[in-house]
Amino acid sequence: MENRELAVRYAKALVRADASGQVDSEAKQLLACFHHSHHLLVLFQDIMVPSQSKLTAIRRAFQEQISETFLRFLTLVSTKNRMDHLPLILKEFLDLRELGRGTVKGVLRMATQLSPEEIQSLEGTLSKKFARPCTLDPILDEHMIGGFTIRVEDTLFDSSVRTQLDTLRTRFLNLVG
Repeated sequence: MENRELAVRYAKALVRADASGQVDSEAKQLLACFHHSHHLLVLFQDIMVPSQSKLTAIRRAFQEQISETFLRFLTLVSTKNRMDHLPLILKEFLDLRELGRGTVKGVLRMATQLSPEEIQSLEGTLSKKFARPCTLDPILDEHMIGGFTIRVEDTLFDSSVRTQLDTLRTRFLNLVG
């Protein structure tokens, strides 16, 4: 079975199990940890690391402040030896939640890490522009010189240094002739 197909199946099960929406923030927190730490992501995707060890690490990270629904779900994923798929499962879960709410999702590629407040401000601006809630999936891109780009649906907002330099270069060449 393809990884995405498997992840969607588990994500749908979590949506059904969590009618109240209490798991959303926990899933976002855990997914943010995977995005911010490449080593953690690699560790969780390593099939040689026992699933039970991964579950124990999550419990410790949440300092036992984890909802019963999320803990039962994580235990199921661990029991089925699918913890290596957890980052993708959580992404699919949050995507399903947002789709159900009419939320538009975008990808924020940035040269340096933006603060949560800055990302939230960008989401607020985009929510007004698209006239519906907007969330951004932040990705640190080491290939960028500076600035950021945002892709929402088929719209690209490019505030990268590379694009600004290219624009200056084109203007200069047009002036010089």
